[in-house]
Amino acid sequence: MGAGVSIKHKRKTTNFIAGELLAGELGLNTTIGLWYYSSDGVTVTALDRPNNASVADQTINANSSALLTGSVLAVPVGKLRLGTLFRYRLSVSKTAAGTATNSFIFRLGTTGTISDAAILTFALPAGTAVIDTGQIDITITIQGPLSASCIAQGMLTLVHNLSATGLATVPCVVLRATSGAFNATTAGLFASVSCSTAASTVLTFQQVQAEAINC
Repeated sequence: MGAGVSIKHKRKTTNFIAGELLAGELGLNTTIGLWYYSSDGVTVTALDRPNNASVADQTINANSSALLTGSVLAVPVGKLRLGTLFRYRLSVSKTAAGTATNSFIFRLGTTGTISDAAILTFALPAGTAVIDTGQIDITITIQGPLSASCIAQGMLTLVHNLSATGLATVPCVVLRATSGAFNATTAGLFASVSCSTAASTVLTFQQVQAEAINC
């Protein structure tokens, strides 16, 4: 008998590796994912749903680029899967300056930093020089194939307090993007989101929430 047990779950005709248990370890299947316990009974992680969040405000100054604190998600050893979903929810405010386009970039790479490859870019429409507060939701789906020619689809939605000023000149912005080909088989990947601000625009992120599903 082998030293470990591979745990799989099946979606239609496709089996997904949910994790591997070694001697003395325990896996508990719940409605929110597979929880893993080490041999001494200590909870380690929810294998099927990595998550992260910021714990303090982060300000990105004008004409700058920075990785959003709390956005980094470690892709488990099983690597990306067909249908892997990344979700980000951002609470953001702007100062009474800046009208040009700000961009949000979904990244994948092995460092978990802003040097990781830009997979999808969402460029917001121009705003106005008015104080505003909004919520941004970013959803990324891995479509496959699980090879060096993988494609991801993404959507960004922005809603904000002002109907025609501030972060955008419309009350709700919906953006779609399709990635170029990237290598989905690389081990030790991190997913993250960075923001690039326009001239004169200062953005403060009060909350960053991140999760991955089927990952």
